[in-house]
Amino acid sequence: MPRVLLVDDRPLSLAGLRSILMGERDVTVVGEACEAEEALRLTKALRPEVVVIDALSYQIDAVELAAAMADEFGADVPGVMLLADTPDIRLIEAFRNGVRALLLKNSSSEDLVAALHMVAAGYVLMAPAGTSCTAFQNTMIDLDDTAVKAKLAGLTARERDVLDLVARGLSNSEISETLSVSESTVKSHVRSTLAKVGLRNRVQLVILAYRLGLARPRQAGLIALDAAAVG
Repeated sequence: MPRVLLVDDRPLSLAGLRSILMGERDVTVVGEACEAEEALRLTKALRPEVVVIDALSYQIDAVELAAAMADEFGADVPGVMLLADTPDIRLIEAFRNGVRALLLKNSSSEDLVAALHMVAAGYVLMAPAGTSCTAFQNTMIDLDDTAVKAKLAGLTARERDVLDLVARGLSNSEISETLSVSESTVKSHVRSTLAKVGLRNRVQLVILAYRLGLARPRQAGLIALDAAAVG
């Protein structure tokens, strides 16, 4: 049951989103924020699994807030989902800072609920229809593949195990169960892997695994609500 924090500074828009989700038995809205600082404070206090930020907010810059959350919470940053009218390049670039989903405002409520579950489970909802998957991957990480492969060779066997499971879209709790280790140990391995490879978050690890052929698209959890975006 995803625990969700809603972020929007427009009361009517926020009320509409709340109304949709309150009618869902398997989604829990744990809080609402109408300012960026309040969103950070509530995220720390309430520990939601997904933070939904409306990119059309008047005073809240969704991209800057996503970056602030990545800086504040590091590897423990919750899944951030952006809502927008169009997938402009600035929003796509926000995936560098841990954003896991970009959902268009013309999506159905069923798509929204499905997306919340997938993001909470650790999946990445990549580019909406009309956005090149190749462009998406290149936006996500701009690294020398040869250098990255050399860094990957420096991972321990356990870190490689964790990387493989992250690339398959497993959450920390699922990885913990699979490897029979504590969740804190999994987080430690994720942080160590990020530091060694030179990436900022697990989303970039997923894209890296996909780009280097360490995982196939479906294994890597790179899912789009519009199948035409996965080409």
